[in-house]
Amino acid sequence: MRKFFLLLLAGLVLLTSCNEYGNKVQINATSEVYYKEGVTEAEAKKLGDFLLKKEYFNTTDERSAQLTKENGEYVVKFVINEEKLNQDKDNVLLGFKVWQMWVQDNVFNGAKTKVVLVNDQFKDVQQVGEFSAEEKKEISQQENEPAFQPSPQMTDSTSIQKDSIQ
Repeated sequence: MRKFFLLLLAGLVLLTSCNEYGNKVQINATSEVYYKEGVTEAEAKKLGDFLLKKEYFNTTDERSAQLTKENGEYVVKFVINEEKLNQDKDNVLLGFKVWQMWVQDNVFNGAKTKVVLVNDQFKDVQQVGEFSAEEKKEISQQENEPAFQPSPQMTDSTSIQKDSIQ
């Protein structure tokens, strides 16, 4: 009986550790947010709902994000197409700095938030960083113009490799 219990326990540990991305909240048929490390399901759902409302998540493109918390700071990871990032790095980073600001203000009530661009295995590719003084000046000058909407197309192929979750 003890052997059976140990085998069952070992099997459960293996099953739960297979998904290194964390727990998953399905936002719609094509969009999901993984969460772990001090983040609640409610926070992950709130992030996913916001990304859907702002049309980063949609019903046609498969997209994944991951939410963690490190040293009291929210970390939002967006899966990015590295080719597109390398083709237009400055604009892609600027777009995701805007997302970082929006998420910090609208999802986490101003709590410190960092955005990291990752590959389809959730491995870090590029940290977005903060706005530079020059970028802040440019944004403040454009406040009366239509708001900048970072294009989700900047991130083609923005879901994780499904077969890597097994």
